[in-house]
Amino acid sequence: MCAYVIKAERLIGSRLVDSCRYQHLQRPLNASAAGGSRPILAVVVVWSYDVLDDVAWHRLSHAYGSALDTPRHLRGLTATDAGVRTSALLHLWNSVTHQETHSTATAPVAELVARMLTDHRLGWPAATGEERSTRTELLSYLGHVAAWAARFQAKPNTVNYVRRDDLEADVYDVVWEPENDPDYIVVGRLGSGCVRRADVVIPLLVPWLDAPDPQEHGAALYALACWIGLAGDQVPIPSQALERLTAVATDSTAEPEIRIDCVLALAATGSDTSELLDDASVAIRTCAALSPATATDPRALHVITAALISPVECNQWLRQRPPTPYAEATLSARLVEAALRCTDDFERLLPAALGVAASARPWSIDETWGPLLAAAAPEPPATERPLSAAQRTYLSALAANDTLWRDQQQDRDELLHGLGLPLDRHEIQSLATAH
Repeated sequence: MCAYVIKAERLIGSRLVDSCRYQHLQRPLNASAAGGSRPILAVVVVWSYDVLDDVAWHRLSHAYGSALDTPRHLRGLTATDAGVRTSALLHLWNSVTHQETHSTATAPVAELVARMLTDHRLGWPAATGEERSTRTELLSYLGHVAAWAARFQAKPNTVNYVRRDDLEADVYDVVWEPENDPDYIVVGRLGSGCVRRADVVIPLLVPWLDAPDPQEHGAALYALACWIGLAGDQVPIPSQALERLTAVATDSTAEPEIRIDCVLALAATGSDTSELLDDASVAIRTCAALSPATATDPRALHVITAALISPVECNQWLRQRPPTPYAEATLSARLVEAALRCTDDFERLLPAALGVAASARPWSIDETWGPLLAAAAPEPPATERPLSAAQRTYLSALAANDTLWRDQQQDRDELLHGLGLPLDRHEIQSLATAH
């Protein structure tokens, strides 16, 4: 009979707890997983609800107020009653992440859900008549949470009102402290709680890449791509995770959307995706060019330029639901970032810049046409020196875009003023055509 080693540590935040019970499966795992000579006996964690009792839920909130009701729903995920399990899942989607938003309870709940995945009861159907397991639904949920968190990190001006004594208050950027409401602060970078927990969640997802249930391992790959896309190069990524992402990304027979998810995750980590710059799929080529590792490869700027010539079209290459990893509001926003990494020669950027200018909207100033304008005129004031042909061409293209000038725009005027450019559209056009 084999001797078995049972690894039973469970970590919640920075505190070790021993409130999980284990049930043995009759299957030894590879000994190398424990770094020892004896095989590990596979275990199934039956989640102890004592862990949930240790969280000060009254100091967390969701879309409908205090998160005091959240632990009840987390318990419900493993209920024998399918209706209770369905209600628990609805609570996660409708309250903890209401309409793609993050509350202060979102990140703590995501970590707890990731830790619960080994509970064998999550293999039960998510609802009566449903083929997908509750675990599959939770893995999908975790992927959505991370993808939305990445978007919030890319948009620091999206803010939320948070109590000062909220458990998560210190993870965000404080944007404003209202004098007339001292109990609250206004915070930005609303995905910060998830970023802080990425190094915990990512390793917990890796085992499910080999789940026997194909729906579970598919959902696990999506969740892993989203959490790695959120973490980027800020946390160590398990080699098994990177190997799986690379294998799928380079597999031309895999489903295109799954390949895109994997390429985006690799790009976020700064992995070398240059092999994919010549891929038959234009979407794969374009996503591969987002990796900083490709910035010095001449093919990268060529791929980026080809996409940005028609930003509206390229923005449709990525699906909206489920959200893709490592995504801002638009693919073109990431592409502009990547283009600016490739070169500081604006003449080389001009073809892409003209495509952006033609379809630019006032709200995209921080994402696309604004950074390109700053790259075109890095040394203000522009009115005191001759403009290059590339600068004049780009200014003229912006002036020709009616949508940028229909209303008073403070962000636009601040950018123009900071670059030493006139605020009036006709004056910009005159400057662009002057010799």
